[in-house]
Amino acid sequence: MTKNELLDKIDKIAHEYEYKYHGCTQCVLGAFRDIFGEEVITDRVFKAGSGLCGGVACSGHACGTVTGGMMVISLFHGRDFQNLQDEDKMLEGYKLGQPLIAKTEKEYGSLNCHDIQDKLTGRHYSCWSEEEQKMAEENGLHAKICPEVVGKAARWTMEILIDEGLVSPADY
Repeated sequence: MTKNELLDKIDKIAHEYEYKYHGCTQCVLGAFRDIFGEEVITDRVFKAGSGLCGGVACSGHACGTVTGGMMVISLFHGRDFQNLQDEDKMLEGYKLGQPLIAKTEKEYGSLNCHDIQDKLTGRHYSCWSEEEQKMAEENGLHAKICPEVVGKAARWTMEILIDEGLVSPADY
């Protein structure tokens, strides 16, 4: 598979998961699980992403696509428990995440879920209000907008992994 084919594939899978199931962080993780297998994105890793959706516990703060992307990047280049004292390894992981941060900020002007919603829909919606969730659906938040954001984040994350030599498209 070529780089562009793999990028298109991860984008499409993540987009479809968000469209069907919602839960941005888990949809990013699920797409990577489909590509890399459950040895990399285990059930525990996938489950750990559930509380990060909607801007961390549906608070509208840190975009779940960014936190999901960073979880994936960290699985490939994060520090493990046995090396907890290794701050350099931690900083290397941060450095790898910078392109994801930069692309998200450039595209949407923010890393916050509510700010991204504001930019793309003219307002943001509360997960805790049935009325607002109905409005969100009517305005295409989950049918069009969030799936596109999720797909792009998965694409950008995969691009980082490929560009850093952590993943070879030929293996998939």
